[in-house]
This record gives sequence, structure tokens and C-alpha cells, in this order.
Amino acid sequence: MREERPVLPDGGDRRRRTAEGVRYLWRHDGLRPLVRAGGTTLPLTSLAGAALYAVIDRLGHSPAYAGVPYAVQGAGSVPVGLLTGPAPRRLGARRFAAAGTALTGLAVIARAAASGPVALASPSASGLGLPCVLTAALTAVQREPPDALLGRVRPPRAHRTSSAPRRACWPPGGSRRRAQP
Repeated sequence: MREERPVLPDGGDRRRRTAEGVRYLWRHDGLRPLVRAGGTTLPLTSLAGAALYAVIDRLGHSPAYAGVPYAVQGAGSVPVGLLTGPAPRRLGARRFAAAGTALTGLAVIARAAASGPVALASPSASGLGLPCVLTAALTAVQREPPDALLGRVRPPRAHRTSSAPRRACWPPGGSRRRAQP
């Protein structure tokens, strides 16, 4: 298959073209709330992940026990993966993202409880909720903009923007663990 090389707009540098994409994103009434939901939910989940080590310590487990809640979180995302196709079509992207945001918010709050069953239910709820938000946001960002703006609205290296908040929140969780006697 052969494709023609895309033609860049005349007279524009990368910063101007990127600013044009960002302006489009924030002016679009359908995309803005979804991107905000994803941008808010992901750092909150990261903070909950950092707090996990403090909860594990409070429960009296070794740090190696962290693998169990993370496995439960991964298992929680499997059903959502199966529903990601039909659910946003039936509910709408905003409702699908709102349900995921609510579920993830409850999971973050529940993560603070020093109870074994709650410590395992919380990551499961997070695993169910977070993919709803991110899938709805990223799918809308890929569908809505015109082709000429697609690469400027969603950077090709979006994985860096989604993993950076998680990396930034890991050190506080580790320092919390070391600060306790």
C-alpha cells in the first residue's frame, strides 16, 4: 500500500501548529470534558498507587505484597476491556467516562482504609474505572478532530504524558513508607 506524504501547512513552525491543535481541543465542547476527566483521574490513581505502600505497611505486610493488589487491578481491567467497544456506543462517551471517574474516585478514597478486603477491592475498582475514562478520552480525541489537526491534538507519544504522572507520584509513596518508624 502506498500513501502520499502529508503536506505541512505553509509557513508554520511546530510550536504554532501544536498551539493550533491545543486551541482546537480546548474549544471543542465534546473533547474538553473527556480530556479533563482523563487528566484528572490518572494522577489521582497515581497517588493511590503511591499510597499503596503505606497501606501495605499499616496492614503488616512486606513491600513484596504490593504485587497482589496490582494483579487484582489488572484483573479488574479485563472486563472493561471486553466492554470498551459496546459500552461507549450505548452509554455515550461522556457517561462511560463519568462512570469510570466515579468508580476510580471511590477506589482512591477506599485505598486509605486499613482493611485487607478493602485493600484488595480498591485496586479492582480502580482497574474497572480508569480504562473507562482513558478509553473514552483517547477514542474521542482520535475521532473528532479533522485529519489536518489529528497529529497536533493527540501527540504520537501520548504514552509519555500518561506515564509521567505515575512516575512523579511513586517517590512520595516510597518516602511515606520509609518515614514511618
